Amino acid sequence: MRKRIDGARVLITGAGGGIGASLALELVARGARSLVLVDVDEAALARVRARIDGSSEAATHVVDLTDGAAVAALIERVGEIDVLVNGAGISVPGRFANVSLASIERTIDINLVAAVRLTRLVLPKMRRGGCLVNIASASGLMAPGGLAAYAASKFGLVGFSEALRVELAERDIAVMVVCPAFVRTGILAKSAAQLGDDDQRRAESAAGARQAEMMEAWGIDAEALARKIVTGIENGERVIVTSLWAKALIALRRVSPRVAEAVLRFGWRRMVRQGLVE
Repeated sequence: MRKRIDGARVLITGAGGGIGASLALELVARGARSLVLVDVDEAALARVRARIDGSSEAATHVVDLTDGAAVAALIERVGEIDVLVNGAGISVPGRFANVSLASIERTIDINLVAAVRLTRLVLPKMRRGGCLVNIASASGLMAPGGLAAYAASKFGLVGFSEALRVELAERDIAVMVVCPAFVRTGILAKSAAQLGDDDQRRAESAAGARQAEMMEAWGIDAEALARKIVTGIENGERVIVTSLWAKALIALRRVSPRVAEAVLRFGWRRMVRQGLVE
């Protein structure tokens, strides 16, 4: 189902930086009529808003997406939406046994529960012919070690997207799930501010710094991904996966799960040897 961006009204969460901010700018360039930009970081939102020219309306809202009452109040105010982008997310690196329960719960709350809640509130206000975009991850199609909570949340988001794609077809609402591998967004540093003391220390440790360097080295620019996403909306794509190695491993997982698991175990052992995980 091809969708029009020109003249659309778009709500983006996680719009203060990374993929969300790049999407906001790309959507304006493609003719979106108005944007509703949501993030927990007021200063970051202000910087994005300042980069949007007068050709599109842009309203910013500082909201903690884990606060159900605040989210409901926001949606009550914003009116009809053509495109919803669930882009907010955090990541807590480390062995599952070493990550605090509080950080595990917050990861799932932000990455999955908040997206489900927001979608439930927005759908009655979404016009026929609209589009739902969920920013998941390649870790939502194959689960690497060291990211158990993150992978759980992203697998959930992929399944949520698949179910809604079936249900919403009768309303001509498209559902696209985006599963990038590494993207240069600085997600680990941004996530650290929302974690407990021990998990923040881990994210800011030497291992965390090495992980961040690896993501920068192997990742694609958020701007490039934003262009792929907007083109995907216009062309009616269902799933976007970046990186040839991620596509190959995902395909291998379908054909031979045991071999794919062996590859992931090899990758995990190498990460441990290189001090990329605690």
